[in-house]
Amino acid sequence: MKNLIPLILITLCFLSCTKYEDDSPVDLTPGIWFIKVKSSSYAIPFNGLGAAELFAYSSSGDNITASTTFFVNHEKLDGNKFVPGALGIYSITASYYDLNSEPIEIKVEPPLNKKVLIENFTSRICGFCPWIAARLDSLDQASPNVISYSIHGQDELEVEETPVLQELLVVYHRPAIRINRGYARNFSAPIQIKPLIDSVQYFLSTQPELELSIRTFVQGQSITAKVSGKYYEDINVKDVIFLTLALVEDGVITQDQYNYFNGYPWDYCPFATQPFYMPDYKNHNVLRKVLTDPKGDLITTVPFEYGIVQELGSYTFSIDSTFDIGNLKLIAFVHRQQDGIEASTVLNSQMVKVGNQVAFNE
Repeated sequence: MKNLIPLILITLCFLSCTKYEDDSPVDLTPGIWFIKVKSSSYAIPFNGLGAAELFAYSSSGDNITASTTFFVNHEKLDGNKFVPGALGIYSITASYYDLNSEPIEIKVEPPLNKKVLIENFTSRICGFCPWIAARLDSLDQASPNVISYSIHGQDELEVEETPVLQELLVVYHRPAIRINRGYARNFSAPIQIKPLIDSVQYFLSTQPELELSIRTFVQGQSITAKVSGKYYEDINVKDVIFLTLALVEDGVITQDQYNYFNGYPWDYCPFATQPFYMPDYKNHNVLRKVLTDPKGDLITTVPFEYGIVQELGSYTFSIDSTFDIGNLKLIAFVHRQQDGIEASTVLNSQMVKVGNQVAFNE
């Protein structure tokens, strides 16, 4: 009997230890020590379009967004897209199984003056181009945040910078559209307007890093333009930032514009009843000359810091006597170095009628 007591105690001890191990918490995230939440933007405009896409990453750098729950001010968010309902500062956190992230902040601010640049590569002998041009004209007229101009090739309106721009922006045929120089749209007719509008809205969903102003002065056939920038974010001084300034002319009339829609059985096509060779065709914002290097002039005035206002470039040039000075405009845009069209390079753009000036907030 005495020998049985130690045996019973050992058995009870073993059973007790086994039960404790069965009840121990299970590691739901083996190998992951913490998670981190990131946002596509940390300052977004309250303009009906502002939004931020949220992402979660493990301590090893893996993207775990699909399995993560996000919270905005401690309220669960459906999905990972944050669309604000009011101005303010929002705290964003994330949970991945039993792990919680540290909070990040997203500021929802009054919208700054951001413009979306659309470059339309076209030609008089491009029969699909008129309908696309009409779509762009309607979008340009409907939104003060859109700046569009046309770059002609293989016709009488081609300029010496056209081949450089085609190579720079990877254009192999017309019509071709580049949105903020990094969002490519190669449209076949008939153009669908929704993807174009979606593209514009995408760029207007974030705040710009700077605003631009342009002042112009006319003396006879000589024009002086001064472009200034106002920074709203610190831009890394190691970034290579450029200014491009282009002279365009609106309402340029050409003859015999090709029209491939002639005779099409589409009631909604505005060119179905027009002749194949259209007379007196009006071209919108035609590129006349790039006043900087076609790839942009390097901005050497630093620092690019929040709150800084500085002149980015001053240009004096003469205009051709055949240009209608009353229809001339200048388009300025600041951009990073172009390396393909996989990512947008344009920080912001601005346009002014020659002889006038446009402020940062206009």
